[in-house]
Amino acid sequence: PPFESASFDALCDAPRIVVVEDGATTDDAAGAGIGAALVGVCLNLRGTERVSQDDPDVLDPSTGRILLGPDALAVVAGGPAVHRAAAYFNEVAGPVVNDRSTIVRYRLIERETGDVIVDEDARDLNDGHDFVTIMAVFEPRSGTRALAAYGREQFGTVAAATYLANQPDTLRSTDLHWLVVEWTDTDGDGPSQSDSYRIVASG
Repeated sequence: PPFESASFDALCDAPRIVVVEDGATTDDAAGAGIGAALVGVCLNLRGTERVSQDDPDVLDPSTGRILLGPDALAVVAGGPAVHRAAAYFNEVAGPVVNDRSTIVRYRLIERETGDVIVDEDARDLNDGHDFVTIMAVFEPRSGTRALAAYGREQFGTVAAATYLANQPDTLRSTDLHWLVVEWTDTDGDGPSQSDSYRIVASG
C-alpha cells in the first residue's frame, strides 16, 4: 500500500522534526506551533528544522510524496489546496480524505471504511468555525513519518496547532492515528485555548 497507519506516539521515534512549509503565513506559523508541541512531548527531540516544500529532496516534484527519510518527522500544516504533501496524503497516503469533488459541501471521509466523517455546508465554515483534521502518516518508500494538520479555512489550521499545544496527550496516544475536531471561536480573537474543541471522530 502507498501508506501505512501510524499511531501518534510512534511519531516520536524519529530523531528530528522537519517542518515542511508551504509559504502561506498562517500555515507556516501553525507548523512552527505543532513542531513546538512535538518537542514538548517527544523528549528525544530538540528544536525543529524548517524547509520549503519547493526545496530539493523534500518532496517528489511530480507527486508531493515526502522524501526526507526515516530520521525525519515531517510536520505538514496546510490543506491539500496549498500544501503539496497534504495533497499527496489526500490522494493516496492518508487515513482521512478531503472530498474535493464539491465546493458547496465540505466532506471528510475515512479512507479505510468509506464512512463520511463530516458533511457540512461550506458556507458555514469561516475564520471562526471549522473542522480540523489531524493525522499521523508513515510513508513506507522513504520511511518518513509525518504529522499532518489542516482546516478548510486558514484559521482552522492554526486551530489544529492550538489544539495540539493544549492537548499534548493526543500526541502520546498509542491508539489514535487520526482525529477530526470541530473548532468554534467562542471569544472572537482567533484560535485560542478557551475556544470550543469537539472531537467529531477518531481512529
